[in-house]
Amino acid sequence: VYLNSDGKQLNSFCDNVIKTSRYEFWNFLPKFLLEEFNPTTKIANCYFLVIAGLQCISAISNTQGYPTVLIPLCVVLVISGVFKATEDYARHKADHQANSSRTEVMNRDTKEFEPCYWSEILVG
Repeated sequence: VYLNSDGKQLNSFCDNVIKTSRYEFWNFLPKFLLEEFNPTTKIANCYFLVIAGLQCISAISNTQGYPTVLIPLCVVLVISGVFKATEDYARHKADHQANSSRTEVMNRDTKEFEPCYWSEILVG
């Protein structure tokens, strides 16, 4: 059953590519830092960042202007960043595997099934 005379879809639909990963190489650091210093979810990281900033003021600091709290904060951020990068890399690999899996699609002209990749499937 065709809704149009030529059998083509008039609407554009999204593709069938699966993407569950959260980061790309170019946006990992900005997105990661925004997530780690979000005051609604990571209040402790925000607190220690403010304390490190206050420690830089030597007049009110007992560390002579050295932000000593920054060292453990950086360690926590590096460990969390490595964990998130590793997790996202596994998601990229799973996405690639799902998108490159083979399936069969019915060709309207020849009325036969033809092999194609999962990511190449289109509506209609």
